[in-house]
Amino acid sequence: MNNSYIVIVDSKKFMEKLISILSRASEQLEEGWLYLPKDEAWSLDTLGLMIDIEALEDGDMDENDVPVFAKENGLMFTLEAGVIESIVLYAEGLGYESSDIFLLESFLYYYKYDAFLSAPQKESRR
Repeated sequence: MNNSYIVIVDSKKFMEKLISILSRASEQLEEGWLYLPKDEAWSLDTLGLMIDIEALEDGDMDENDVPVFAKENGLMFTLEAGVIESIVLYAEGLGYESSDIFLLESFLYYYKYDAFLSAPQKESRR
């Protein structure tokens, strides 16, 4: 059973655990960018949000073209949906038993180095 959850923030937007977003990426994510907290280390339980800035109305963006919701909640954009899907598909295609930790490591590695992680770290091979 998947223990991810969604937190309702307002009637338009919701946040969900990062692992839930990464798990959904093997199928297909909604269009947009993943927004995560800018002032904390990201983990499987970090709450994030996919935002399609092209679909937002003018009032939903600030003067710097940042989604107001993201700004008000201390979120920063990370990677675009298609890139996240590629990271997950690449990780799953390596032939290792895919784990939540390995998906997170793959995401973090790509975000930091703009490159795919070629093998899981020892602790994610369990």
